Amino acid sequence: MEHVVEVRRSIRASREAVWAALAELPQWHSWDPYIASVRRVDGGGAGAGPHWSPGARWVERVRRGPFRPTFQLTVTAVCAGASCEWQTRYLWVTVVHRWTVQDHAAGCEVVSRERFQGPAPVIGIAKGLFRAFGVERMTRRSLAALADHVERDDG
Repeated sequence: MEHVVEVRRSIRASREAVWAALAELPQWHSWDPYIASVRRVDGGGAGAGPHWSPGARWVERVRRGPFRPTFQLTVTAVCAGASCEWQTRYLWVTVVHRWTVQDHAAGCEVVSRERFQGPAPVIGIAKGLFRAFGVERMTRRSLAALADHVERDDG
């Protein structure tokens, strides 16, 4: 079974400025209210910048309500300047999170798409938890924080 949380946000900044902010994974904690830290655990590497390269492994610590989960992430796809994606597994659920940045009339649009896959009973419970904890609202708030960050610096 699958559940998708997709949020779009127009940002009054260049696609390049938004991509630059997304590409600096270790700095996400400075603008995203839900990120405590993002740390690379495989020693670095090249590719589409030092951070988003396929196979790169990261540890992300988040702040979500009373929980402070840690996720082991692996970069699975990158199209430099346009999209990036990572995957993790948490309990019995595989999560793929993809960010897409596209030119838009007033700057650009960012799409955050999280796809949760797992056994039907687990995804059914997860859907209820997502509603209770406001996962879509948190994603909107994260994208708003990204917008504030890049609009201030790119303005």
